[in-house]
Amino acid sequence: MKAAINLLQDTIKKIQKLRNSDYWSKQIPERCPPVLWFGDHNREDLIVTVGLNPSPSEFFKVDNNKEYKYLDEDEQRLYVYTSEGLKNPLDALVLKRVLSSYDHYFKNKPYTRWFGKPNGYRFEFFINQLEASFYGEKTLGCVHIDLFPFVTIDKYSDLDTTKLEEDVFNDTWFKDHFKKLIGYLNPKFIIVSGKRTVTRFNQHYGGTINLQNEFRFNETKYAMYGRSTYDVNSRKIPIIGLSVNLGNPRNFTKDLLIRLSVIVHQISKTDTRETWRQLSFLEQPTSNELLDLALQHEKNHELAQVGDAVLKIAIREYYYEKEKTAKDIQTMDGTLGDNDYLYEVSLKKLKLQNHILSSSGLQQNPNINEAYARTLEAIIGVIYRENGIKPAKKFVEKWIVPHKSS
Repeated sequence: MKAAINLLQDTIKKIQKLRNSDYWSKQIPERCPPVLWFGDHNREDLIVTVGLNPSPSEFFKVDNNKEYKYLDEDEQRLYVYTSEGLKNPLDALVLKRVLSSYDHYFKNKPYTRWFGKPNGYRFEFFINQLEASFYGEKTLGCVHIDLFPFVTIDKYSDLDTTKLEEDVFNDTWFKDHFKKLIGYLNPKFIIVSGKRTVTRFNQHYGGTINLQNEFRFNETKYAMYGRSTYDVNSRKIPIIGLSVNLGNPRNFTKDLLIRLSVIVHQISKTDTRETWRQLSFLEQPTSNELLDLALQHEKNHELAQVGDAVLKIAIREYYYEKEKTAKDIQTMDGTLGDNDYLYEVSLKKLKLQNHILSSSGLQQNPNINEAYARTLEAIIGVIYRENGIKPAKKFVEKWIVPHKSS
């Protein structure tokens, strides 16, 4: 409790400083405390979801003239300062009431249009597939936090971008506060939802999430995703970024959310060596154990044999479907399976030289072309072993088959 009170006290002091400016005094209502988190943080096993800033609907209703009215007492979801609370927001009893309202949020008329209802849709439905819930009905608890923990009259998209840059995102207080909050909550992993949130997190909060991987279904791209870790108190916490705003997952059916959650569940379990994250050209999550093996020249012989066989099948089927002659197919098989060609693909397209494990003797191998070619074949073998023939063929067609000649 003491750590939470210290965090809240520090945040209240920050909100008071912000409200000294003319702009923020009009944007941040004086009766609204900061919102450090939403949900019961006392669960032993937690995941944390991250957004930009709390919705105005958490505290008040705004009309078309931008005039706001606080929710009636029986509608309030979070603690709202009374006149006495306003006089001394740092009073111990007031602080405890604010913190208690965070923990009881999902038991007290939560904003379901964003979080979703129990067994419903939106964010709650997605995290249900990870055996988590905001409502405490699953194996994992879930707490939501925001990069900017203050409610504003205007929605985030309508806030003055210059003021946001100058007073918020370029102020290191927010990065330090976020890291302290994550350290206090100590989650198993973190989900950053929404492209704008990921961008802000990377630019100003020490994030390194690369949204390079496509989530596709029936050849349609629905979202981008990526995985990294976030260093807090000497611990590397897995962190997943999604371009889709799970509080408003437009174009996503429940079936698509389930499919995306499977990917998130898999990559949240990868270890801190982050081999999968580094190999950004992989479209499906794969185990670190096999990838580590593929990237060690002295140990990847068997995987390379599997990959070589898959490579031949993929090349031959690709040109067969293009109605090439048997002679042409045989020629392309020899050309695209040649060590010199695969070496060029490895270095120029896939940048494998940046991912070879330091324990491998690959870079010192005198026959460097053969060494890189075999490592690429081993990676194809991993894709086949982990995800089957179709993703392996897709990888070959995308990265190895020269598209101009197709």
